[in-house]
Amino acid sequence: MLSGANIRVPAALRKRLPELLWLYSLGIVLYWVHDSSPGCEKTYRLIDSTAPVAERLIRLARLPVLRSMTRQLLSVLDEVLH
Repeated sequence: MLSGANIRVPAALRKRLPELLWLYSLGIVLYWVHDSSPGCEKTYRLIDSTAPVAERLIRLARLPVLRSMTRQLLSVLDEVLH
């Protein structure tokens, strides 16, 4: 369990989660920089619609059927980012 959170995360993902959430936030910032909607309305909608999806994916990653896909995703990220 992540400290202060009520969610169980697989060990492999737990180590990488700070980096993945940082990348997610960078994507949001990039979108915000280019958002010309009044009051950055589109950025807020993007956050409101993607944050629950991110949480759901993290929760689902512990299911046996998705573990191998999670490992593959982390492997791809290793190759691209490091």
